Amino acid sequence: MKLLSVMAVISLKTTVFNIKKPLDDLLSNGDYFLRL
Repeated sequence: MKLLSVMAVISLKTTVFNIKKPLDDLLSNGDYFLRL
């Protein structure tokens, strides 16, 4: 049962990271374009 919750947390973190990464890239690209 404990292992299951650990895996759920890991998959949740992975999902959040996968969503956050493109957003961060988009934001940093936006900053880059704003500086031009």
